[in-house]
Amino acid sequence: MRIALISETWLPSVDGVVTRLRHTVSNLIDAGHRVLMIAATLGPPMPGLVQQQIRGIVVPIIDPVRRWALPDRRTIARALYAFDPDVTGRYPVVASFHTDVSAYAARYHLGWTRPILHSISREAYWRADRRLATSMTGLARLAELGVDDASIWPPGVDERLFVRRMVRDGEPDRPSAIHVGRLAREKNCNALVGLMTMTGTAPSPVRLTFVGDGPERQRLERGFAGTSTVFAGQLLGEALAAAYAAADVLLFPSVTETVGLVLIEAMAADLPVVAVDTLAVRNTMDGYGRSVLVPVNATPQAWLDGILAALVRQPSTTPFSALNADASSGSWQRATDILLGHYVSTVETVTERSGSLRTRTPRSFRLSGSSKVRFG
Repeated sequence: MRIALISETWLPSVDGVVTRLRHTVSNLIDAGHRVLMIAATLGPPMPGLVQQQIRGIVVPIIDPVRRWALPDRRTIARALYAFDPDVTGRYPVVASFHTDVSAYAARYHLGWTRPILHSISREAYWRADRRLATSMTGLARLAELGVDDASIWPPGVDERLFVRRMVRDGEPDRPSAIHVGRLAREKNCNALVGLMTMTGTAPSPVRLTFVGDGPERQRLERGFAGTSTVFAGQLLGEALAAAYAAADVLLFPSVTETVGLVLIEAMAADLPVVAVDTLAVRNTMDGYGRSVLVPVNATPQAWLDGILAALVRQPSTTPFSALNADASSGSWQRATDILLGHYVSTVETVTERSGSLRTRTPRSFRLSGSSKVRFG
């Protein structure tokens, strides 16, 4: 298949959307498909991947470095015409919901834009031939927009990488906590300041490591100054897995997530989790026995009590891939196969509805672990 992906964000940025897309692109190419990525930035060259840069904009109030894609119809049309994809453009279109942008708006004092964002989103998803959500929470958000026929494209995780390895550094009375994610306003990292300063004097009741980078890093470094807090910066691959393995507990204060991929990574590593009680967290962590939920406006003592409670939870006996609907795909390869299934079904449906989209030599492709599928 030739598959065109159009995204508002792409490498070299690092976040949940880019993580999913990076694994998806890699899986698609490994399976023999050709991929076109259209975005405002370019990632490193990859065999089998064509990248097309389009106009972008930097929004300093959100992130003074990251570029977000802007409508660029002429460039997109030329790229699609040259690539001639099987899915997207004037061809069958599959739209997937990843980020609750309207929820972010309030964090940046842009709540007044919510009706506009809702209107744009509703129109965009209804124009698509198939609509996907990346979690049960995403399905609920689309339903609020009047889009009630979306299907699930579940998340995945590298289960070979995120394996629990007991690592300790000699301070059993002071738990080692970790926060993984972009250091941005919507991640609500400030909620942990009170925890780290609650004793009034050093040392803090826990040792906290922030893994990740972002526009709020300098402000957070000032806010957590004098506490037992380390800013490790962006970590990937084995380095990220080692950071999970060295921690006693993951802290997750964000209230704007639709999935929370770091929660899935923590579950795969069988790491205790203390998270803010939101619909997305409940959906993602349903069935995971080593999690403790705290109120959205939890006090520092509530966070500490949650950590202590999570630490005594026994390791899970339920296989990670069998935990819940939002994490049921297991590997990223399985998640990509599910996506390909949606692509095939969409192409077939649109072709039956409108007749042959264009004349092309029939060909076939293979889903991982499945029989060959004929496409023409």
